[in-house]
Amino acid sequence: MASYVVTGANGFIGKRLTKTLLDSGNKVFAIVTDKKAMDDLACSNLIVLDGFFADYDRLFHSIPAGEINTVFHFAWQGLCGKDVKDYRAQLDDAKYACDAFVYSQEIKAKRFVLISSINTAETITYLTGDNHSTPRYTNVYGIAKLSAEMICKTIAANVPGTLFNCAQLSMVYGEGNYSKMVPNVVMSSLIKGISPSLIKGDRLYDLVYVGDVVTGLLAISAKGKNLETYPIGHVNLVTFKELFTQVGKIVNPDVPMNFGAYPGDVEIDFSALNFEKTLEDTGFEASANFKDSVLSTTDWIKKHISFF
Repeated sequence: MASYVVTGANGFIGKRLTKTLLDSGNKVFAIVTDKKAMDDLACSNLIVLDGFFADYDRLFHSIPAGEINTVFHFAWQGLCGKDVKDYRAQLDDAKYACDAFVYSQEIKAKRFVLISSINTAETITYLTGDNHSTPRYTNVYGIAKLSAEMICKTIAANVPGTLFNCAQLSMVYGEGNYSKMVPNVVMSSLIKGISPSLIKGDRLYDLVYVGDVVTGLLAISAKGKNLETYPIGHVNLVTFKELFTQVGKIVNPDVPMNFGAYPGDVEIDFSALNFEKTLEDTGFEASANFKDSVLSTTDWIKKHISFF
């Protein structure tokens, strides 16, 4: 039995990872802001630590030193919507992510995995490329994630002990996601027989099932090389339009997809993400059956989401 820490364990992906770890017989220290949200996973191997970012010092140091295999840091305020442009909250998130890494070093965790986003790739393009379009507010979120990554890497390189990795997540879909992210909005519209208004979608894109994300995170935990950043997704990419055309055919083929009705296009250059490195170093490549995972997600949405 190995021991893990999952911050934000009551969130969409964090909870799925926590359940997977517990199902494999591991011990999980789950750091959450809503203790009751973990009641359905209650067992002797789940230790729920209730608190906010400011409580991290106390929470991390309540965990036995030298016991933790990997700390997975999900906790982050403002992942979508208007919250991504709240720069004060985003900068606080970055600061607390760095705190979490330092506390992980102090309790002698073997590895720390910062859960990041492919939005950082868009931000890097604006900072280093010849992109003269207007930066989107998602860059506030992206630069905060990138700042946390770079600061943690610098600390890890100069204070040996706890290995550091960053996991870049593509657009994730699956059961348990209550957000208004693109896959949920599109699937919900199709369920209701409403044609979703979408971007033109001619650029490469990626949709990754939550089960694949968990598998990828565990692969990074087991085999990731120190200081490396690993995107989690598909090695062979297709366009946004191709992906959501498939979604439409699976969920409700009678409803037309309004590509180009929404202004703009994919801002992130997915071709710049090195999914091959993740496969080479960790052996992971997203492989969930697309039709089965979309249908499973759609069934879950029908039962649990009513606000669309």
